[in-house]
Amino acid sequence: MSCFEDLAVIKSPEKTQTIPVTDLTLWIGASRPSGGNFTWVDGIVLTYTNWSPGEPNYAYENCVSIYPDRMWNNYVCTSLLPFLCQEERYKISK
Repeated sequence: MSCFEDLAVIKSPEKTQTIPVTDLTLWIGASRPSGGNFTWVDGIVLTYTNWSPGEPNYAYENCVSIYPDRMWNNYVCTSLLPFLCQEERYKISK
């Protein structure tokens, strides 16, 4: 499976509500360098978050997944999970 686009960026509760209900845990487009802040694939630091209780937890879990209940979990980046892809590409304004 491949996105052929970017992983999903979820910057608001409204965007969270547009995510399809599924029984899968999926990668979304947030990660962090070791010891750094979580950022989206567009480089913006997370301001809105929807972490599950107790998350983020382990420092070695540097990528973010979304559970079927739309709550987030930090997870080991090498784990095999399906992707939640961005519906539209980022637009460049002139």
